[in-house]
Amino acid sequence: MLTKIRLATSADADAIVAVFCDSKRPSMSWLEDSYAPAEVRSYVADVLLKTSMVWVAVQGGEIVEYAALQNDVLEQLFVAADFQQQGIGGRLLDTARRSAGNHMSLYVFTENRAARRFYERHGFVSTNDFDAEGELDMRYEWRMTQLASVPAEPWPSPPLEPTT
Repeated sequence: MLTKIRLATSADADAIVAVFCDSKRPSMSWLEDSYAPAEVRSYVADVLLKTSMVWVAVQGGEIVEYAALQNDVLEQLFVAADFQQQGIGGRLLDTARRSAGNHMSLYVFTENRAARRFYERHGFVSTNDFDAEGELDMRYEWRMTQLASVPAEPWPSPPLEPTT
């Protein structure tokens, strides 16, 4: 099925929250009840969508994934559980990398082995770990020279303006 990547709008907040809550099921079950949906909704609407560049992946009219980039830091990348392992995450990550430029960093829970493998497969290197939010986090970095073999435009770039 065709997946379209576009910039998120404020109207996407509820769908982004649904993806966030659903995505934790397979790989972060220990966090499943850590965040109340109302708190996540407030954060997405009042902070994330206002301070970050956020893209959504839409398949069959449904938002199935999103990524948020603030400057050169990938703040979030979540894929709905039923859509994981289908290559959509890599496409959205490439979109964020093109916007970030020559460098991008991110943080991931150490216990989230699936995410760590995903980022390592996509050229990210672990630089350190630390305790945050009561969980051990790892910092990952990517630099353009680490992934010189990736085509500049493997997929069409998302529109610069949100589409409604």
